[in-house]
Amino acid sequence: MKLDYCDESSGAFAAKYEGQSIRFDGVITDLASHEGAATRYDILISPGKKVETTVGPAFKYEDVNISSDLGWTGSNAPESVGTGSRLGFAAEVGEYDSDQCIFFLDPVSTEAR
Repeated sequence: MKLDYCDESSGAFAAKYEGQSIRFDGVITDLASHEGAATRYDILISPGKKVETTVGPAFKYEDVNISSDLGWTGSNAPESVGTGSRLGFAAEVGEYDSDQCIFFLDPVSTEAR
């Protein structure tokens, strides 16, 4: 998907691929504690290689544990991740929030790149 952020075709993409897995290279653009939890996070992801990118949709993992929920693969899984971490993602498409222009995803696997 190479769309402008919040492109109106995002909703159609979400409807077509809901429940299916997608794979993309992306970068963590924001990582925040989920409701104050010490080990659960909300992670905002953008496609591409740069935090500053506004091309493409915004993806979000909500209420995930970085160690156990991201499904790390490969031999070089990082000890920690944060804003700016460039990773390969495989995720199941969930709902699309057209007010916030965010695709909610469920992690399948993650790989350092």
